[in-house]
Amino acid sequence: MSRHSAAHHQGFWKDDYAGPHEVKTMSKLPLLADIWFALSAAGFIEVGATRVRLSDAAAAFMGGDPRETLLAQKCFVAEFLQTMVLPHEAVSSVEYARGAYQMAALLAATTAQPPIMDKIRAAMAEAENEDFGTCLVFTSALHAFERMAELGLLDIGALLVVPTVLAPCVAAAFAGANLPELWRVDRELNRRPPSSVYQLKIELEDAHPAVGRRILVSADMTLAELHHTIQLCFGWEDRHLHEFRVGGPGGTVYGPDDDEYEWDEPFLDEAAATIGSVLSGAGQGLAYTYDYGDCWDHRVTVQKVLGEYDGGMLPRCTAGSGAGPREDSGGTYGWSAKVRTANDPTAAGHREIRRWLGLGHGEVLDPTQFDKDLLNHRLDVFKQDRGLAWHLQD
Repeated sequence: MSRHSAAHHQGFWKDDYAGPHEVKTMSKLPLLADIWFALSAAGFIEVGATRVRLSDAAAAFMGGDPRETLLAQKCFVAEFLQTMVLPHEAVSSVEYARGAYQMAALLAATTAQPPIMDKIRAAMAEAENEDFGTCLVFTSALHAFERMAELGLLDIGALLVVPTVLAPCVAAAFAGANLPELWRVDRELNRRPPSSVYQLKIELEDAHPAVGRRILVSADMTLAELHHTIQLCFGWEDRHLHEFRVGGPGGTVYGPDDDEYEWDEPFLDEAAATIGSVLSGAGQGLAYTYDYGDCWDHRVTVQKVLGEYDGGMLPRCTAGSGAGPREDSGGTYGWSAKVRTANDPTAAGHREIRRWLGLGHGEVLDPTQFDKDLLNHRLDVFKQDRGLAWHLQD
């Protein structure tokens, strides 16, 4: 880092963290939290329940062979940029739009035609009188750019420019990301609230112990989107056929409009039907079947229609029980048998099943385990990748 950049870095600390003080949580030091997160994501530290240790890869990051050190440091900068720019928690639509806009601007700032700062400021001034949400996007992005400049990651003058040495880091951080187009960002900011919010109970039938999830979804969510949501909720890998059926045997069947599918009966396109159009209220339900070989049957029931909602992102899991079975494990009865065999050293096929499941020495397979926070994190990533985030405006 240059002397000029180091001075800016010191100013960043001075303005935001005046003087030494006791720190009990990373939330009090956002910059350190970002550094911590980036070091972990880059594989340079390993975070345990009560302690943190340097990984084997940290040696290259801290010094040694110059080429390896440079590569490790570029890797860290790329992870750090991702951490600063991309939201990694359930936040507002404005924050997601800010991340998308900032990502697009940083990529443009590595090219021969970088963004013109006067145009950014003019767009922000114009939005102040017309669109409060868009104004917040520009304001928060500009503030983020200024902080990045203080850290030496950006040069802000007449143009917004990424230093040449850091251009590969920006490319590594964002070039492979699914960047929303500006029209999609605008759509997220101005999308109308969902017509209603459903609380769904999704149960895997005949599972022992019970496996179920309670989730909140928009009534405007399509059955195609519900399919992907169920896949995440139960840990499926989406490698087999599936269908929705409303009205029991002989009822209406919905599935993907895909030439690879061969159906024995007429079906409707799941992408053209919303949850609200097939389930009108509390107590109604449908069947979701995944993998016609193992036949994983799920019962989806509307528990209630929420009159009020806190404005968080949808879909969201609020409760659950039981670990999702492994793919291709033979249905609910085959899965139960594999769990018993894996946990019983005297059972026939014990070693083979443990090897197939990827269990480590002494590791117990707990069929009751469920991590709601981990599932919601996966739902957040899925929503960000596919643009399925639904928001209620405050």
